[in-house]
Amino acid sequence: MKISKKIIMLLGTIMLAGPAMLASQPAQVQAAANQTNLKINHSRIYNKYGQKLWSYRGKSSLITAKSINVASQAVPTTDPRSKNYSFHDENWDWYYLPYKMINGKTYYSIGHGGYIKAANVTKINGQSLLANQASIKLTEKMFDDKKANTIWVYDADLGKKVAKHFTPGQKVVVDAVTDGRDIDYQVDEGYSIMYRIKGSNQFLDEDIDDGDVLTAIYSKKDLQLLPCSTHMAVLTTKDTNYYTYKGKVATQSVVPNSNLIIASGNTPNSIVQGITVKKGRIEYATKAFYLREPGQTEPELFYQVRSTVVDNSYALLKAADTKYIYGIKLAPLNTKEDALADKPLASNTKRAELKQLLDQAPEIRASEKYRYSNTGSSSYEYYFKKAQIAYDSLISTDTDVQKAIADLQKATTELDRGKRIKVKDINHLTAKEANAILPLANSDLQTKYPKETNHYYNALFNKDNTELDVYLSDYTVKPAVTTKVGKLNIADYVEVEK
Repeated sequence: MKISKKIIMLLGTIMLAGPAMLASQPAQVQAAANQTNLKINHSRIYNKYGQKLWSYRGKSSLITAKSINVASQAVPTTDPRSKNYSFHDENWDWYYLPYKMINGKTYYSIGHGGYIKAANVTKINGQSLLANQASIKLTEKMFDDKKANTIWVYDADLGKKVAKHFTPGQKVVVDAVTDGRDIDYQVDEGYSIMYRIKGSNQFLDEDIDDGDVLTAIYSKKDLQLLPCSTHMAVLTTKDTNYYTYKGKVATQSVVPNSNLIIASGNTPNSIVQGITVKKGRIEYATKAFYLREPGQTEPELFYQVRSTVVDNSYALLKAADTKYIYGIKLAPLNTKEDALADKPLASNTKRAELKQLLDQAPEIRASEKYRYSNTGSSSYEYYFKKAQIAYDSLISTDTDVQKAIADLQKATTELDRGKRIKVKDINHLTAKEANAILPLANSDLQTKYPKETNHYYNALFNKDNTELDVYLSDYTVKPAVTTKVGKLNIADYVEVEK
């Protein structure tokens, strides 16, 4: 899915490209005292009746300057959608410049009886001006099915694309723009820019017919729309930390005076420190709940955010360290009393169903289907760990637990694909047979040898494929040291053809 350079440039200032971007905009342009600075593309000056003036204060009415100062003052607002045009500062506090409606169009007064169209203004005091709606004229080539007059739209309520009927030439009003990630819409090529159809939770793809939606909206002016999300967008109001599902500060191992972050565990030169989140970062919250930090008696409100995974679960942020900026508003899934009682969000029925699956792990790991499943056993262990977290976590919902059940059941079923490698002569293995045995043997090492941070076990055949040896690579020292530590029985992994 193509995302044009133009749309990326236009959306950059309203931070729709993902949570990792900071909510910063260019420094405000300093207007004269008691004045407001307007950046414009070009504009004629009009009178109070919306009639074009040919001269203004003795000069041409065509404004060629890149910006002008006006006497009007920006006014704070808590509801930017109620204003035709508005803007926000770096703290996402919203403002609008008082405007006048003339013949259904929005104008700003520049004094002395002159007005300019708000649609020709791109920034106010250095901040991008955002419209609360725009119209798209649907051309015939935009239609996916020209006989049925339908266009594919993404329905965020249904979580899928649906064919929607329109009429060629019809004008459709859109009232918000978003990155596809903000509404959980993904295509094979990645994510696309989406426009919400006013009065619905359905979205038009900006890439429809090579960007015709984009062209329809942005023709002749750099118009930008208000952002939206099916999640809750929040802004960090201070430097803070991510937290784990247990309410602990999330940590990582780093090497001092370098940019090196250790994926897991420590090295002799590393230190453990909290994972910090800088002030001004936009995050997208998917859940809100009360949780007690270890050692604390008073529960706090946390948000689960989708940008970062810690301890195999989505990271948490303290609500007190953020402010709501747009999207849905999440209500807590529990109460402070629930959190004080360590009451899980998931039902006892679902938790019991998951516990039954978890309890089967020892038997499964001892089975041949586990040992001979090649990559299946590592997949099982991955989903087992996530399922264990879903069971242990007080903030797992019934939906989370059901997903853990489904994933673990699927991983268990896929173990049945594992089987011994058929060989003709165990004492004279061919290179092809040996190469087929190695994945099974290395998978088997997960249960035969203890897991140690920065220590990796690997099975290798000797030169003539008569011995299957186990080697340990120690990466806690530099250079890494590899030593032979054991031997596997080749007969455990083969079936001799008769």
